[in-house]
Amino acid sequence: ILAKHLARNPKHTIEIRNGIFISVHKGWKIIPIDIKSEEIETPAELRYLIKLSPGKLFDSTVKQAVYLSEDFPMDPTPEDVQFTTDLLRRRERTTPPFRIQKEMSKLQYKPGTTKREALLLLPSIRKGENDPKAVIDGLVPTISEKIPLRDAISQITEEGEGEGRIRATIHIQFQNQIQTFFNRCEFATNCPGSYKFILQHWTRRNWVVHNLEKEAARILRCEWHKEHTKWNNENEGLSFAQLMKRLEIRRFENLTNEEKKGEMLQEQAEKLVDDSTDEYEWFETGNSDLYSAEETEYVRIVDEKAMIVERRLWNMKKRKPH
Repeated sequence: ILAKHLARNPKHTIEIRNGIFISVHKGWKIIPIDIKSEEIETPAELRYLIKLSPGKLFDSTVKQAVYLSEDFPMDPTPEDVQFTTDLLRRRERTTPPFRIQKEMSKLQYKPGTTKREALLLLPSIRKGENDPKAVIDGLVPTISEKIPLRDAISQITEEGEGEGRIRATIHIQFQNQIQTFFNRCEFATNCPGSYKFILQHWTRRNWVVHNLEKEAARILRCEWHKEHTKWNNENEGLSFAQLMKRLEIRRFENLTNEEKKGEMLQEQAEKLVDDSTDEYEWFETGNSDLYSAEETEYVRIVDEKAMIVERRLWNMKKRKPH
């Protein structure tokens, strides 16, 4: 975010040598590297490192990092950044003040009360157009449909073109084939009760928030980076959905609690999503048999409606009542 801000504000730029400029702001120094030469192709491992696995680029005291794509439509304020990074963590909630309870009732939205922390925070692809005023007025339905595979892939790849588009097509074909192969009954010991490979963790590419404190988050970042550099296209959302589904199937297979297995099968069979709480935004990544509720590892994926509602409640909590 800082580099993006400085690039748009040349007053911070100083010349340190003939023709070599750097940007300086409150102790930070941003050194641009020209990699636009047609003779130089940046390795995929490096090109995706900053977005997907940036942990080693920061001091150990940094707790979270926000990545914005180059075409992000606005410059976020410090408040925007604080709000977004706060969404990595859901604090244990006591009974909120009456004015906030009243607002939650109006919004038809009630955040969970148990403590949680996400390894990654990402934006969901669009479920449809959400008018902010309609959301604030509580006029948006609290039940939505899960995003179909075709719609998800269409949104993820809509910005691809040229060679990148061709690589994305191969990537999509692979995802479709592996899904068909995995879900064939002859490869399952108990087909009706088997957990299926159905991609559902659909995310947009324009921003991501990394939790830099947890070791599990570092491992997840590295796995995402390793998965995506094999494909070398701009559709990181496909790689992320595939990685999350692998982790989910591994979690299902490792579960010893049959009741939890039944809940996972039931959730996968559901076609609708309850948007009246934030539960649909949190996805477990580890084996919940081995951890307490507070230790369970999650990825959080928030849609536009949730961002509008959560920002409204966040602003109200910051504002002192008269």
